[in-house]
Amino acid sequence: MDELLSAISLRKLAIAVALAAAVLLIPVGDSFTSPIRFTAAVGLLMALLWLTEAIPIGMTALIPLIAFPLGGIQTAEKTAAPYANAAVFLFLGGFLVSATVERWGLHRRIAYNALSMIGTNPRRIVFAVLITTAMLSMWMSNTATTLMMTPIALAIVRSMGAEGTWSSAERPTDAHRLAETTLLAVAYGASLGGLGTPIGTPTNLIFFGAAKQLFPAEKTISFAQWMGFGVIYLLLALPICWLILVIQGRVKAGAAIPIDELGLARPTGVSRGEKLTIALCTVTALLWIFRADIDIGGLTIPGWSGIFPNPKAIHDATIAVLMAFVAFLVPVSKGVRLLPWSEFKRVPWDVLILFGGGFALADALDASGFGKWAGANLSFVGSWPPWLMIAGLCIAVTLLSEVASNVATATTMMPIVAALSITIGVHPYALMIPAVLAASSGFMLPVATAPNTIVYGTGLVRVRSMTRAGLTLDLVATLIITLLMFVVVPRVIGIALFQ
Repeated sequence: MDELLSAISLRKLAIAVALAAAVLLIPVGDSFTSPIRFTAAVGLLMALLWLTEAIPIGMTALIPLIAFPLGGIQTAEKTAAPYANAAVFLFLGGFLVSATVERWGLHRRIAYNALSMIGTNPRRIVFAVLITTAMLSMWMSNTATTLMMTPIALAIVRSMGAEGTWSSAERPTDAHRLAETTLLAVAYGASLGGLGTPIGTPTNLIFFGAAKQLFPAEKTISFAQWMGFGVIYLLLALPICWLILVIQGRVKAGAAIPIDELGLARPTGVSRGEKLTIALCTVTALLWIFRADIDIGGLTIPGWSGIFPNPKAIHDATIAVLMAFVAFLVPVSKGVRLLPWSEFKRVPWDVLILFGGGFALADALDASGFGKWAGANLSFVGSWPPWLMIAGLCIAVTLLSEVASNVATATTMMPIVAALSITIGVHPYALMIPAVLAASSGFMLPVATAPNTIVYGTGLVRVRSMTRAGLTLDLVATLIITLLMFVVVPRVIGIALFQ
């Protein structure tokens, strides 16, 4: 089996290299210059390797360090600089802070309390799991959230009679339908919740890094501004997601079940570690939200960064790394810290390198002139009505994310839509924001997102059920994103997106 998988990977690698090499055979013209052709070949190679995962994604992300200096596109120093983008360290610090939640079991307490407040009949269990997962995913990676919530969801559904795995040929019982729907609530809650804050999913950070890399003079979107439209997205999407799940999953209302029979242990007194974790996460969130000035209906709430000599020099990554540093130092008991150094070794370094590789590729595409060339050749969409342009972009990106990881999709699309926005005369955020939101809105297939893959791996979710619910949710997400781009986002960030 290993040899077969290896052969498939080698075949994918060979195809990717061959297609990239074919780009180098395209004749050079007045607009399609040699630097553009070379950068396009490298970009295609990286996109194909990311989309097919023929080699580890982190390895693919290192290609710019080799290709662009050798191709004369950029110096080694210039190519390496994006790997230290602030978004990389924002993810690093955010991951370490969120690791404290898992270490001290705070997520279990949150899940128990959510079930206690919302209720424990089958439909309410689905809603409680969906909301809990989304809330956690707002502040930690969607993958980490899914890994933490899946065992909790399994404990709940197994206590109700859903044991083992089942095939599509079997007639599903009520317990199996509830199990499937509850696990889908974990996957969809993690993906949706990740869009609520800049650190909720890596795709958001790809947007921030690309925006800073490609448009350094543009007004940056603050943590609070992102939440201004991200939370509205959740308020619209989560109830609709719940309705889709319980209706298509045919989950009956049923009678309430005693919470102590759901496989979740009643939390005992709050430990010192939990108290410190709550304090750490609360302070971190407040520092993020109130770092920059907040404008509310003409009223400006000054950000705390104004007390320092150069407020613009302070980034959300500064806060993330600072609070991670605090977590390593704060003692819980004698010889025990809130976060041990061993957690540093669990950091997903391949994702951090992926960020850097994507930013390096975006920088090279811009420097070589590829961005302007691609934008000119896609300029026909500028004649479309703005709502159709946004909806079409969301559908295209969502479909791409169904067959490729959301991180790979966002990384590939950011420089393309950035260049297109310049060509058709709209603000870069007008296309970059819907593209990055749509990249995390692939709900149909197990390969679309890491949360989908994780819950499918339990053996209690059928592909056809995920596809049916996911297709409906894909369409809903497209409508919500399009609505946000015209009604909410311009007002929240204070930028006229469509001239």
